Amino acid sequence: SLNYNTEKFPLGKLKKKTITDGYNALKELSLVLTDSQPSEPSNKKEIERLSNLFYTVVPHDFGRQRPPLINSPQALKEKLQLVESLAEIEIAQSLMKVGSLPRDADGNLMNRLDAHFASLKLNKLESFDHAHNEFVLIRDYVKNTHGQTHSGYDLEVVDAFRLERHSEPERFKEAGSDKLSNRALLWHGSRLGVYFADCVSKSANYCFTNQTDNEALMLLCEVALGETYELTNSDFYAAENSKKAGKTATLGVGRSQPDPKGKKYLNDGTLVPCGQVINPETPQARNTCLQYNEYIVYDIKQIKFRYLIKLRFNYKQTYFG
Repeated sequence: SLNYNTEKFPLGKLKKKTITDGYNALKELSLVLTDSQPSEPSNKKEIERLSNLFYTVVPHDFGRQRPPLINSPQALKEKLQLVESLAEIEIAQSLMKVGSLPRDADGNLMNRLDAHFASLKLNKLESFDHAHNEFVLIRDYVKNTHGQTHSGYDLEVVDAFRLERHSEPERFKEAGSDKLSNRALLWHGSRLGVYFADCVSKSANYCFTNQTDNEALMLLCEVALGETYELTNSDFYAAENSKKAGKTATLGVGRSQPDPKGKKYLNDGTLVPCGQVINPETPQARNTCLQYNEYIVYDIKQIKFRYLIKLRFNYKQTYFG
């Protein structure tokens, strides 16, 4: 349990400010925890102050127990997961508010489904035949890049849609992202920051499906990576360090990666890293703390939605979550 106090702060009344303030407190805590001497008295006091600040802006219920200090990477990770979950709930709540429904040309409230679709701000959402070469490529990408450590389920592509968001192609081009090298089609998972993966199951795990609710939607995005700042360990200052190094994205190098021999390209030159997952014998891959590649960009102008994929998670009987 994450101990969020729903009586003091009902989920239906979540505000963006609550989430932002909570995240900012955790960000400051992360800076203290990455200090070379986190056990110093001054840092201990700062950890206590920031922990109390977080519990003030994001109410918790610990009964009669004293709220625990957020004084370890694991504790920090758990609270970040809570803030991420609250952010998703806040978005869902805003979509469900009747007052937020737009009106049609005659001034009448739009049908809720039409309004929700309009809120996606899409120019295009097109299904295509399962025999089409794009569908076959996506199916191969799913099949080949399922991580060996994600063995509790298999993924089946139920359907796929081409999509394009309002103004996104223009924004992408105006920012010069179409001129950057190393444009890749990557899986998008849900996390604070714009994270992508070339291993489908790494992103699929963020869909939080189960045996009874086993279908989910995932995005394949065109990401203009350009030159990447490569890391083999966690770095809270990755954004700043990447920029200082003149790079346009960060790549957390994983031990397991799609085989580059199996890569393919879309007609416009976008890379599809859909080779079988292998463990390459490179110095970085051998010495990294990450299991799979993680790609991070810091400017949404480097991202274009390309495909929406409906997946079925076929859980194995021996899988217990």
